[in-house]
Amino acid sequence: MDFKITESFSPTEDPILRNALDLFRQEISILFSGSPTDVFGNDEDWVDIEKYVFKTNVNASTLESKISNAISRYCPSSEDFTFKVEVKFIRGELSDIGLIDVHIFSSEDVNKKVSTFRAAIGY
Repeated sequence: MDFKITESFSPTEDPILRNALDLFRQEISILFSGSPTDVFGNDEDWVDIEKYVFKTNVNASTLESKISNAISRYCPSSEDFTFKVEVKFIRGELSDIGLIDVHIFSSEDVNKKVSTFRAAIGY
């Protein structure tokens, strides 16, 4: 359980997030949007996604591995699901754009996708 942090949260809703999938998606969202010291307190092995997309020549496979490791380390609900990270780079007008999908699968049936968390980093 955790508190809901979504912008669509209304005062009449239950402020506690009880659904395991919603909790995992919220943890991933915090991981993608926060800086290393915002929530977790240190930057050891932190995946700075924007840095990798804009300032390095890291390939998609390496970034997928780094994001997967970060999710496993910083998202406690990752133990309740199987997930796969997929990264694609496309050229934007001002810079490259990183498209990141975290495919989340049922823990009982690893072939049953239950959700996809999607993030786009870039311009």
